[in-house]
Amino acid sequence: MESKEVKLIHETLFRLGANSSYLGFSYVTSCTVMVLENEEFLCQIKVPYIDTAAEYRTTSKCVERNIRTLLTTIWSNGNRDLLTEIAGAPLHRRPKNKAFIGMLADYVKKAECPPDAPQKTE
Repeated sequence: MESKEVKLIHETLFRLGANSSYLGFSYVTSCTVMVLENEEFLCQIKVPYIDTAAEYRTTSKCVERNIRTLLTTIWSNGNRDLLTEIAGAPLHRRPKNKAFIGMLADYVKKAECPPDAPQKTE
């Protein structure tokens, strides 16, 4: 069963114009979940690449390249308006892998806890 975060990441990637036939789709999902669990991984992006590579029995270089391919596809053919919304500012060039994973993680966090949502009190 997919977690709420994974479902939201997939939905967002689909809305951006990506599809799950790209290996980078799964790799972005995996790396983003790791960053959501531990924000320090964004400063050490090679760690999620290595862990994702182990999970999918490939190399970290393949993970990085396939994420880059996915981002190139999104940049060239995808939903630029949504990409700008996720980034929080206009983008003048394709985001780097690390930047995109960070933006996507922030977007998922904000979607899970909107600022106007009522806070639980005990």
